[in-house]
Amino acid sequence: RDRDVTGVQTCALPISFTYNGFVNGENLSSSGVTGLPVLSTTANQLSGAGTYDITISKGSLAAANYDFQVSKATLTIDRAALMVSASAQTRKYGTSNSTVNWSLNYNGFANGENLQSSDVKGAPAFTTEATASSPVGSYPVLLSKGTLTSGNYQFNFVNTELIIEKALITITADNKSKLYGSPNPEFTYSYSGFMNGEILASSDVKGKPGYVTTATDNSPAGNYEIEPVLGTLNSGNYEFAYSKGWRSEEHTSELQSHHDLV
Repeated sequence: RDRDVTGVQTCALPISFTYNGFVNGENLSSSGVTGLPVLSTTANQLSGAGTYDITISKGSLAAANYDFQVSKATLTIDRAALMVSASAQTRKYGTSNSTVNWSLNYNGFANGENLQSSDVKGAPAFTTEATASSPVGSYPVLLSKGTLTSGNYQFNFVNTELIIEKALITITADNKSKLYGSPNPEFTYSYSGFMNGEILASSDVKGKPGYVTTATDNSPAGNYEIEPVLGTLNSGNYEFAYSKGWRSEEHTSELQSHHDLV
């Protein structure tokens, strides 16, 4: 007895098909059905994400005991997964996160595409708890979709980190003078480069610089450098640079700062 056989396709590429309607416990191998149907779709590897009709025709199918009825199906092309990541970046203590130039990486483009040739538009968003006043250290940065859009790709994100490095303070020896034969005066210093509106008292800078000079109580009148050195200075948020200099006075020993960075 003749029976209709329906070919059904519900799979994505590569397209396959199934048979329904065999009788008497038969299957494809025992039924005497030979040949293959023809399946076609307008979709190809370059087609964008979306749905496409799959049409089925009899092709070379033949059978003594069965007629063939075919039905079309739908091919669904899902968006490909695109991995978005960023290399860890650094900035100085006291500067804004907006100064960070994030280097983005995209992995997973299909069909030989890249960022410029794909339909990906926009940029990801970066979120971190770090602010301009956050102390030196490493802070996690979360990547999210931001303004990214694409019809052919879905986005997955790899988080990164922001590393805050020490800012630079310059320590300059203040000008000093003394008369020949008198003891060296107490040396004082000025600081420049504090961030976030800080001053020495409100910063985390502790200790005080030392100094190096060749002038002694008995040094003749002339020019003598005062050279600041680290001394007992320490800070979690700042590193130090030093400025030394000279000044001459007749009949006195003058110890002065000259703004040449060491």
